[in-house]
Amino acid sequence: MRRGAVLYFQRPGRPGGYGDHATHVVRDGGRWLVATSTWSDFPADKRARRDARVAVTLAETSADLTRGQHLLATRALDLPTDGPSVGVWDPHLVRDGDTWLVGYVSARRFFDFHPVLASGPSLDALTLRASATGRTATEGTTLHHDGAAWRVLASDGRDGPRGRRGRFPVLDLDLREIGTVDAPYPSNLPWPTVVPPDPAVPGDRWRLVTFDGTPSGGALAGYGTHGDVIVMHEAQ
Repeated sequence: MRRGAVLYFQRPGRPGGYGDHATHVVRDGGRWLVATSTWSDFPADKRARRDARVAVTLAETSADLTRGQHLLATRALDLPTDGPSVGVWDPHLVRDGDTWLVGYVSARRFFDFHPVLASGPSLDALTLRASATGRTATEGTTLHHDGAAWRVLASDGRDGPRGRRGRFPVLDLDLREIGTVDAPYPSNLPWPTVVPPDPAVPGDRWRLVTFDGTPSGGALAGYGTHGDVIVMHEAQ
């Protein structure tokens, strides 16, 4: 692994730059799309969270985001929810022909959250497609095409519903569970990013790239850094 670019974000209608994270970077034609969760100013004081919100912003740029340092202008990415919501986060964008699919999380309150899927002809015209309202601690929404259909991968936290703790569910586009990713589950609600084997590489295997909850940097950058990068590979 090597360090690539460092990204900071401007907020619509607000001064300054923000170190927002939980980000998905997508190459779309000759531009980069950067969807980001506005976590950087989330209050540590639980009492202040009653008025807090987390949203998703979208940046578009032709700059080389594989290197250097960038301050990106953003606009709000309007993500529909299934009812009252104090925040949306963990965006994952996929263009499927003429349709965009966007997976994300919606929270009824902090921290009671579940996966949501929207679709539309553009990122400015999304409508609600499905929501997994039966889950209360599931995030890390990741869209993956398994060769036959799009699937939604997610992460059921250790404080999730009984029988669903510490696992990676596989959902269809109606967000119905159809299986699980058979992999060890680190701490801190790790995202399940799966990488299929490269047919051009003999003996290449499936991989799952995720993270754990190892803290780094002391009190300033402790919980929220999401720990070390973990790479798992297919055992057989």
